Amino acid sequence: MEKQKIEVKTHLPYKDAVSYIEDFLKSLKSGTIVVENGTDHVELSPAESVSIEVVAKAKKGKQKFSFEVEWTEPSCDSLNISDQKPIPMGQGTTPPAPKPQSAPVPKTAAKTPAKKTACKSAAKKMAPKKSTAKSKPSAAAKTASKK
Repeated sequence: MEKQKIEVKTHLPYKDAVSYIEDFLKSLKSGTIVVENGTDHVELSPAESVSIEVVAKAKKGKQKFSFEVEWTEPSCDSLNISDQKPIPMGQGTTPPAPKPQSAPVPKTAAKTPAKKTACKSAAKKMAPKKSTAKSKPSAAAKTASKK
């Protein structure tokens, strides 16, 4: 897939920012997010499992809140595990009839094919990030480390 990107930084009234967030939420719920800027556009289709990152900062009169949503597309169509050989494309869906046997064979329980799932459908649960704030060592700890 060709890389597509639209990035816009702007200053606008609070009500307009809320409107953009509401439009994003409506698009996210519908399953298709289209971002347009002039003649450029990027179309995104969120996966069933997404990762989020939330950052809230307040420092010296400046405040910031960011909410990031990220996902990856599955790397293949599906995974199937069974004891049956796949049927080649174009040869129908009915397997050939078994050859007649001369002596009866005792029946065993039939194996059920494994459930088909998308390759990367299960996402790791994101653990909350630990605070990166560092505390200063006490004066007693500083003198202890010098000895």
